[in-house]
Amino acid sequence: MINKNIIFFISLSLGTLSAQLSVSLGNVEYSGYSSDIEVPVIINNPNNSVSGLQFDLMVDPDIISPFNVSAYGSPDGFTADMNQLSTGGYRFLLFNAGNASSIPTNSDTIMVIHFNGSSIPSAVIDLEMSDLTVSDSAGAELTSTSSNGMISVGNVVGLMMNSDSGDVSELVHIQVSMVNNGTVGGLQFDLLDVPDNLSIDSLWTTERTDNFTISSTDIGVGTRVIMYSTSNNDVSPGNGPVLNVRYLVNYNAYGGDVFISFNEVTVSDSIGGVYWISELDTGKVTVFPGYMEEPHNLIAVSGLDAEVPLSWNPPLGPVPPTVPLTIEILTDGYPGETSWDLTHVDGDSVVASIFTGELVDTETLYTWDLNIPSGGHVFTIYDSYGDGICCGYGEGYYRLLLNGTEIASGGEFEASESVTFNTSDGRFNIVEYSYLNSPTIEKDLFNIDNFDLELSTPFFVNAGFIDLSNKHKTLNNNFLRTRTPDVSGYNLYRSSADSPDYALIASVSADEIEYTDTDVVNGVTYYYYVTTDYTPAGTESGPSNITEGTPVEWVELSISDGSALSGYTDTLEISINNEAEIGFFYIEISDDPDYIIAESVLQTDRTQNYTLSVTETNGVMVVSAFPNGSNVTLSSGSDPVCKVIVRGASMEPAYVDLDFTFANIEDYNGVEMNWTGDDGDFEVSVETQVLAMPNMVVDPGEGFIMPLMISNSQPVSAIQLSMSSQANYITGVTVVSSNYMDFSDWYFGGNQDGSDYNVIITDLTLNNPIMPGMGHIADIYLYMDASTPTGSSHPINVDKIVADANSIGMFTEMISSSVFVGTPMAHFSIDTSFSMSGSAVRTIPVYLDNIVPISVFEMTLMDMPDGLIVTSVNPVGRFSDVGGLFLDNTGEDEDGNCFIFGYTVGTAIPSGSGPIFELTIQRKNTFGGQLGMFFGDVTARDENTNEVTVCGSGYAMLSVALELTDSFIIPNQYKLYQNYPNPFNPTTVIQYDIPNLSQVSLTIYDLSGRQINQLVNDTQSPGLKTIVWDGKDVMGNRMGAGVYIYQLKSDNHIESKKMIFIK
Repeated sequence: MINKNIIFFISLSLGTLSAQLSVSLGNVEYSGYSSDIEVPVIINNPNNSVSGLQFDLMVDPDIISPFNVSAYGSPDGFTADMNQLSTGGYRFLLFNAGNASSIPTNSDTIMVIHFNGSSIPSAVIDLEMSDLTVSDSAGAELTSTSSNGMISVGNVVGLMMNSDSGDVSELVHIQVSMVNNGTVGGLQFDLLDVPDNLSIDSLWTTERTDNFTISSTDIGVGTRVIMYSTSNNDVSPGNGPVLNVRYLVNYNAYGGDVFISFNEVTVSDSIGGVYWISELDTGKVTVFPGYMEEPHNLIAVSGLDAEVPLSWNPPLGPVPPTVPLTIEILTDGYPGETSWDLTHVDGDSVVASIFTGELVDTETLYTWDLNIPSGGHVFTIYDSYGDGICCGYGEGYYRLLLNGTEIASGGEFEASESVTFNTSDGRFNIVEYSYLNSPTIEKDLFNIDNFDLELSTPFFVNAGFIDLSNKHKTLNNNFLRTRTPDVSGYNLYRSSADSPDYALIASVSADEIEYTDTDVVNGVTYYYYVTTDYTPAGTESGPSNITEGTPVEWVELSISDGSALSGYTDTLEISINNEAEIGFFYIEISDDPDYIIAESVLQTDRTQNYTLSVTETNGVMVVSAFPNGSNVTLSSGSDPVCKVIVRGASMEPAYVDLDFTFANIEDYNGVEMNWTGDDGDFEVSVETQVLAMPNMVVDPGEGFIMPLMISNSQPVSAIQLSMSSQANYITGVTVVSSNYMDFSDWYFGGNQDGSDYNVIITDLTLNNPIMPGMGHIADIYLYMDASTPTGSSHPINVDKIVADANSIGMFTEMISSSVFVGTPMAHFSIDTSFSMSGSAVRTIPVYLDNIVPISVFEMTLMDMPDGLIVTSVNPVGRFSDVGGLFLDNTGEDEDGNCFIFGYTVGTAIPSGSGPIFELTIQRKNTFGGQLGMFFGDVTARDENTNEVTVCGSGYAMLSVALELTDSFIIPNQYKLYQNYPNPFNPTTVIQYDIPNLSQVSLTIYDLSGRQINQLVNDTQSPGLKTIVWDGKDVMGNRMGAGVYIYQLKSDNHIESKKMIFIK
């Protein structure tokens, strides 16, 4: 068994050995104004004797100083000494200079330091020992530790505050308490709240300071409080409240703790002495939940289908009234070209600026420190020459620092660069300008005052967001940073007319500032606000601005394609594809080019209870529909809602774009609906109408009759001619109708207007037009002036207008007359009229009256319309007698006219009269009718090949009867002929040639390529084929008016043509 006494002895020995040598300064208390304050130096040396020691002493605060030190209680011969090292710093030494005795173990006080406190009424002074060195009798250094001391002089005071809590805009109560062991005659101190979220509302005394007066002063970073008694009352020694402070929690105080601290504290006694402040304790106000800034600028997008997108800006924090801005500019090699200005957006006032020429030092950094008001600003830097400040003539730059944060920099601009920024919402953007007319003079010679330079439109450079979250105030040159609470997310709330109470619909994270509400019904208006959810959870801000959004169904508009011959109508169907019921619609459709006219609109099954209207203005067709009652709506569907009857009106073939340019479509609640449009096309085709007046031969002073012929494929209701001639030799007399048709309801008239003879022929009833065909419709009586020189032709110039009953002009060609005055040397003429069957071959003689021999002649004969084929030209009479010949290309040319070139060899056609050649003609493979043949250009030469005066006059009229036959000359190629009549109603004839036994199809299509009918699909023998189409599809349904394609297709040939079905 182990002896317990042995264990105790070992433990005691170890404890003794582990005890260290230490030297400490004593803690002493003295009354105020003591002249000798003694502070002992105590040694604890349980194991070692000491022969000497040294240490340094720092007095803090340095309001008292030692004046003496003495050895105490040590063996004789020890001496204490001191010297000052620095302000408040001293070195002390204890040593034995006379003998080798040592300070024995377990000693106590070995030195006394004397301080003079005669001028100190109250203080607490720290005595800090350092650099302690202790040696034994052999001079070896001993391991030792040191302890500090303290001098307490007179009475001291401690101040402290309690804590409270509250929310923004609430009052909180803080008490300032004082612990004092002497009477107090007055107090002064500053109260600082960090962060700066409190404002003093009121101050009042307590029972201890009942007779004291309180004054307070705002010092910017807090409040200075002075408490004094005008009746020389004192605060008795004790412990308790001396001041009541009521704070108002600022409206923008974030949740959290606001610490209230003392600063610059002075407490005096009854005779003006200042007490030492032994303790200053801080107070605290806990703000909860605190300022919770709401999100900003909530926007809801209306008009989308089944959704309402939402977006907002996050909280920015309270915005200070002013913000520091630093402008830096490093100049280039031409500093005088640089200037800048800073304007405030509110009122467009200039905050600061420098002018061109103020900067004089090259490659120098200029800095301007400004304190600018919050809000929007525009900083613009200019370079008068227009080449910026970098990098052609140096490495210049500019830089803007807002609240210490760089928001923009640059230098590589041209004429100027502008930075728009807002200290309130934190956004900025940068745009640049250049000169449209850059200066051409050298930079060294340039002066902007001598140039008128025009700036370009701005173009974007950059944009961004300024972080304004770091608000701060300064105390004793230290930044007191304002804490910004963490945002944990956002909560979105919604209401509607059906659910007026706002309800939470979604919560999103702090990183999201967008949300799309898809739980909506089209046509319903929803109201939204968003709040900020702060950390800790449950601290939710107030609502943002309230915004509204209405989802609306997107309806689809479409218009059918159409086509019409100019002057004729077609029907365009306008369709609306909608799901929700529609109450009203208004639609604008442009036709470009403006070649169609909207005339009327028809209801469909969907709009039987609507009043429809259509107007046409400046190329825009406007269709509107109003319900015939408050409960009438357009139910869901996609079928046409109306049929617009439009008329083609063009003088040339054209494709017209039908584009939806505007629509106002409202649902049954009157909410506007969004729409899209499927545009259409419209083809306007034209048929050529022809007017003709044959050539004439007259003598001076002679009146003559000019026949007016027409070949028209459309009904004509008006003709207007303006006729003029060279030197005004020809004047008009009157206009007389022919017996071509019943013109009893027509007006025929003419009047001479200066050099023009104006002819007007018009249907007064507008319901008795000149129907399609060809014929002689009027005689225009003219007079050739008696002074007209003979021997030459005088062309009649004609400006013409041909219109239908709707006053729509028609494309018209004119075969104008040329009047020969006197007797031409060679006078060719045609004067015949006959009828011919569809398959007949006939001849037309051409006459020549010539007073000189003719060796060569050349002419063109035109048939109107192009319905004849000249199969041969044969000499007769005098031309045949002299062996007359024709060039090989004499006959039908590619334009459908007949070109004739006749000549003799070694002789000439002798003078005389009579036929000189005959034209063998047959009908082209088209439906018959009236045809006319006229002279075009005519020339002739005599026997010496000299050109002679010549004229070709007169015309031939032919009536070609209808005959359908396959027994015709076998063609040598496939050919599809134009249908006749065209336009047509109700039937038309289509003919085509087949050169050999072939598999043939003849198919009808509409303009969209849809097959309407197939008239032929068979193997056919060669020859001319004829078939009649009755305007019906394969099911026997009559087709609507419009343009159709008929296509001939065989084994190795495809040919298509257009035809027009009119109503």
